[in-house]
Amino acid sequence: MPDTQACDKKLTCVNYGLTLDAETGALQLAEGCAKLGCWKSPIEVDCVVTAHEEVGLAASAKLSVRVGMISYGSNPLLLLPGVEYVPVQQSSLAVNDAIFKLACAPTPTWLQIDESTGALSGALSGVHQANSSSSVLTDDEGGFLGVGATCTVHKGASKTQVVVMAPHAWNSMSFSYGPETTLYATLGEKSPILEVKGGAGEPPNRFDAACGQLAEHGMEPDPKFAFDVNTGIATYSDHQIFTLEVSSGHLQLTPEEALSAVLPQTGYYDFYGRATLHFTCRIYGVYTWESIGKSKIITHDLRIAIRDHTCWLKSSVSYQAWKTLGPAGDGGMSECRLLCRKDPSCTHIWLSGPFCKTAFRLCSDMDCHFKHSKMTARYPHCGERHSCINIQLPGYHYVSGKYLGNLCAGVMCTWTILLPLRLRLTTNHVAMPAI
Repeated sequence: MPDTQACDKKLTCVNYGLTLDAETGALQLAEGCAKLGCWKSPIEVDCVVTAHEEVGLAASAKLSVRVGMISYGSNPLLLLPGVEYVPVQQSSLAVNDAIFKLACAPTPTWLQIDESTGALSGALSGVHQANSSSSVLTDDEGGFLGVGATCTVHKGASKTQVVVMAPHAWNSMSFSYGPETTLYATLGEKSPILEVKGGAGEPPNRFDAACGQLAEHGMEPDPKFAFDVNTGIATYSDHQIFTLEVSSGHLQLTPEEALSAVLPQTGYYDFYGRATLHFTCRIYGVYTWESIGKSKIITHDLRIAIRDHTCWLKSSVSYQAWKTLGPAGDGGMSECRLLCRKDPSCTHIWLSGPFCKTAFRLCSDMDCHFKHSKMTARYPHCGERHSCINIQLPGYHYVSGKYLGNLCAGVMCTWTILLPLRLRLTTNHVAMPAI
């Protein structure tokens, strides 16, 4: 068993040819000792180092020192495919004809040693949680992270102890929304938080993102897109569109309302006349093992749609008066929508020649000068997570409350609620697109 020493101000670890700088706490050779193990070899000592600042203020830490004829460097050894660890030997031991031997508890089937050089390597392709011959590494919730073992390497009478860990990295990752589904959100709303999944194993150290359009040769970045690797905030034309937790990979769409000035310029409108921005984001899961200079990157592509919070539906209305909003120019109805958004009183528009026009003073058929005119109606705040109907039913409080309706193709939506005693209530409401 290793000795245990208390390294106080007088630094009693000097018995092993070691000393600590009382000001900096640096470990160094004691005076009169030219090399490690000059007074005693091998050295297996655990020191308790205590730092004192003021009276009553102190902190301690354990310092383990191992000096022997064989060394693999700092523990633990991270074992990955293609990685091996060759020990450093004392010159007198290097010419020894004895072979290297490995003894571990438990005995790992995935760990190998070269008897002539002492090189440690692994056959990791079959390593999994069910491998009963290995020590399983788990996280706080019992999730499988890899395997490991505590081993002693012998060469003749000399030996050294090593801790070997073989982390099991993900080979791929995905999100909970489904591989063929477009992830979407409306301006001013937030999507549910999506958790990244990768099966058993150790998750990446950090996550990154890049957005653009997929091409044959890979991802074509969009210059309007930017991602801050420190905050995890993604922006389009300097407006926030989503957040990605760089440590956990959790993603949430958070498009801000100021994007309403940018979306109509895309020229793409969905079935309900909402300007929509479509793009693909590639999420990167990055592994970095700095101690051995190795890294690994896995990716997953997300199709994302950012929708405007104003809907434009075809409508037939009667009205008393109209006015010109302005010239449509080359934008056509896209320009008319922009002009209408800038006018708080604008609710219905149409394109008449080169000009955008809006109707006002809506009325019933008998009192109207203009009847049953075809035009486009504006419905602001029509986000999927905003539109609902509040139903209060006396005597049926357990079914009363807010209901989210089905999106209809026309201007009317229907909510149907089944009540006890075979009573059916159907209520109509002007359509505000919802899902």
